[in-house]
Amino acid sequence: MVGIRPDEKNGGAFKEFMTEQNEKRSRLRVDYEAVVTICTREQDALVGQCANVSMDGILVQVDTLLPMDTDCGVKIVLQGPNSTLTIDIVGVVARSEDGYIAVKFLNNLEWWAIFTIYAQYSGNKAMNTSLCCSE
Repeated sequence: MVGIRPDEKNGGAFKEFMTEQNEKRSRLRVDYEAVVTICTREQDALVGQCANVSMDGILVQVDTLLPMDTDCGVKIVLQGPNSTLTIDIVGVVARSEDGYIAVKFLNNLEWWAIFTIYAQYSGNKAMNTSLCCSE
């Protein structure tokens, strides 16, 4: 498929690009850095870094991989300058290779727009939560 997109290196001019015929993604993905915890029944929780997220999945950089088709819970922690937002969603491991786990959500992520609206918070470090209530 041939499409057109802005070329950032050329002052925003448009250029043609090709997408792979076997591209399976049907939803827009947003690059976003956030702490992600992946939980399964069989293994201790894995903590990793979000690489990108869409309405139907997330790609997480991790040190330990999980088997394909593993049911899991995903906790995404979004850090603002003065507060923290935690999103929990259930999914299944769709891909696990090269230090990354791709999780396909069982349902659409209703909160996906937050990643686009608050893109400036991507990569924020945790605030001091010593006075916050614990779980």
